[in-house]
Amino acid sequence: MIRLRIPKSLTCVVVGACLGVSGYYMQSILKNPIASPFTLGISAAASCGASFSILTGFPFVFMSLNIPLSAAIFSIICCVIMLVAIVGKKLNSTLMALFGVALNFFFLAIQSLLQYMADEREVQKMVNWVFGTVAKADMYGVTVTAINFLIFFIITYRYAWDLNVLNLSDDRAKSMGLDINKIRIIIFIGSSVMTAVAVSYVGTIGFIGLLAPHLAKYLVGSDARYLAPLSSLLGAALMLTASIISKTIIPGGLLPIGIITNIIGVPFLATIVFKRKKI
Repeated sequence: MIRLRIPKSLTCVVVGACLGVSGYYMQSILKNPIASPFTLGISAAASCGASFSILTGFPFVFMSLNIPLSAAIFSIICCVIMLVAIVGKKLNSTLMALFGVALNFFFLAIQSLLQYMADEREVQKMVNWVFGTVAKADMYGVTVTAINFLIFFIITYRYAWDLNVLNLSDDRAKSMGLDINKIRIIIFIGSSVMTAVAVSYVGTIGFIGLLAPHLAKYLVGSDARYLAPLSSLLGAALMLTASIISKTIIPGGLLPIGIITNIIGVPFLATIVFKRKKI
């Protein structure tokens, strides 16, 4: 029993940490309180990649690795499209957020098409993956996700002070000699890769990247040096809490964690919308 529970619990910790800090970074560089890997299309791209793998077998390697690899590949494709738009079209933070929402709907549409083309057995696999679950967690996935988190957190945390300046205004950041486009691209790549690897193992987990940064900001204020690590810790705590709830709602059953996080996250998102001046 312990051997089954430890990988699931550790998966919740590392995935929650990735999503929590990635959500904070995206909200910071886009200056948008509802930006997160879930709302910007990265999670939708992962779901689309997983569905494509279930239907076709892509990328045709080991059976157990096909779905995670395909999900990660599609997430990275989404990130590359965003980067091309940022660099080529020189989008500002508002247009970046809008373009991310457009990508989200695009990948959801492709995923719906794949489900329409699949047979009953394949559709069931797609739906189970899209729900987001740690039921098949293992120590290999934990190790890969943890290494990914440590590498990209260390790289991005070096820019914590720059993020503080960037959050004041772009003009002020430029006047202090900061290359704001370079900072945004580095932070975006780091947070996107963390998200891509995390969701490739557990499926679509919504709202962790939205909830954790706002809770962290409520506790420690707006300093990125404290917000980044606290967002990751709160993301891990929220994932563990959702995991516990998923095991207790139906005795003897296990609800997908993604369902729990969506139920909690939707009213929170509505609160942000109606009380935006207070966020």
